[in-house]
Amino acid sequence: MSEHLLQKRDYTIILAKKAATEAASPPGWQQQWKLAEKSIINLAKKCEEFDPDGITLYIASFC
Repeated sequence: MSEHLLQKRDYTIILAKKAATEAASPPGWQQQWKLAEKSIINLAKKCEEFDPDGITLYIASFC
């Protein structure tokens, strides 16, 4: 998609977070989360470039 089509839009990022315990976490979970965290930050930064009044971020937490 061209950058022209991406500009002047309202961007919303929705994160769904599930509570996890260390005992229930699979091996490598922390490294996977760190990679996901970096990807989410990069996505938000890119969306900010195209959304002149800022992005909307929702965090849903499930226990």
